[in-house]
Amino acid sequence: MNNIGVSIIEKENLQVNIERLAAQRELYSLGKTYFNLQLIFNVLITVLLLVVGLLLNHFCKIKIDWIRTFYAFTILLIDNLVITALINQLRQKASSVQEMFDCDVLNIEWNKILVGEKPHNEDVNKFYKKHLSRVKDLSNLKNWYAISIGEIKTNAAKLICQRSNFYYDFALRNYFIRWVIGIAVTLLIIIVLSSCLNDVSVRTLFISGLFPYLPILSMALKLYNEHTTSIKNLESLKSAINSAWSNLLKKEVVSEQTIRQIQDRIFLNRKSNPLIPDKMYNKLRSNLEEQMYYSVSLLVEEYKKNTLIEGQNE
Repeated sequence: MNNIGVSIIEKENLQVNIERLAAQRELYSLGKTYFNLQLIFNVLITVLLLVVGLLLNHFCKIKIDWIRTFYAFTILLIDNLVITALINQLRQKASSVQEMFDCDVLNIEWNKILVGEKPHNEDVNKFYKKHLSRVKDLSNLKNWYAISIGEIKTNAAKLICQRSNFYYDFALRNYFIRWVIGIAVTLLIIIVLSSCLNDVSVRTLFISGLFPYLPILSMALKLYNEHTTSIKNLESLKSAINSAWSNLLKKEVVSEQTIRQIQDRIFLNRKSNPLIPDKMYNKLRSNLEEQMYYSVSLLVEEYKKNTLIEGQNE
């Protein structure tokens, strides 16, 4: 019988798979560039216009409400019709390239009906080269899955790898949601308080305060809904994997069909996952990866212990 764990360790460090990981990183990075534009257009510029409007009104008695309102309407259209569409396209490509990596490394059959055609090798190579020229060093892409997985000979190795794919997504998304809500609520409070201090009418508050605030509100609600949905999907995926793991420990075989079904859900989750800014991701990533590797080690030890007990009982 082939040692599946050792095979995973060998395959994940092949040049072709390092290139796939680099390509998906570059695609996600490009998507995050557009996401950063969303933050700049929807939040930063909206806040700057608010501050400039307050200063001009206070010191010069000049109102720019019409400019702020026109900007809010325009950016809402551009965001929803252009930028969001570009992000979705890049996220689809990145998730398909990562699916190529997983299917090869974990020896899982490609699901053409769900995922579609495999990305062209020329496209993968193009984004790999872009990533290499930008970051120079690809050493952090080696040993994508914890090397302790090499101790597992059966399909349990695939199941552990699948679980590690989304281990720290929970913490990242919960942290980001709190950050988004905090900023959106703080800005709303500032707008309302400034309006109250200037003794404006309710009509003026809506026209000059709340309507120009719509880009921030729209983005905050979109991010909240997307990340909340993603967290729910991750909970469901975690439950499915835990169920398969529990069955495995009860001496039941994890079939290739079950592995493929779990991989389907992983792909769908990746395809729809909202992006997180690199600065926040990199800030938390190191500690969360350590926790993930520790969790993988515990699963490996749990499986080995269970296998040892089974052997003693026979």
